[in-house]
Amino acid sequence: MTKTLMTMDFKKTVKKFDDLNQVFRDIREESIEYLTDVCKRNGGKVDMRDDDNGGVCVTYDGGRHPEYASNAFSTVWSVWLKGDEPVLEIDEVDDYQLDRLDWLELYGVASYIYETFDCEDYAHQDDI
Repeated sequence: MTKTLMTMDFKKTVKKFDDLNQVFRDIREESIEYLTDVCKRNGGKVDMRDDDNGGVCVTYDGGRHPEYASNAFSTVWSVWLKGDEPVLEIDEVDDYQLDRLDWLELYGVASYIYETFDCEDYAHQDDI
């Protein structure tokens, strides 16, 4: 294979990577938009304390207090609006900023709320 062909092949890989990263950014943005919307529709907060479905966890990184141990399985108790921005109430703090979560954890929280509290298909799954 010539150098030009190898370069062209890798350019395709770089393009795929860039496209994939755009998908991740879109999922992140749409998850935040959804969490904002669902909080607004529910009086500013979605409380998950009485949820019987097992809950959802996120990674706590110590926040502004790096001396605290991190927790890979911090339970999300609620999502609420602090001003216009959704934040999480988790085991360690009540206002965990969403920018501390990666796109997959953020999607996990949004998806869990959608499936558990917001989606008619899931809300009535016991009737099936």
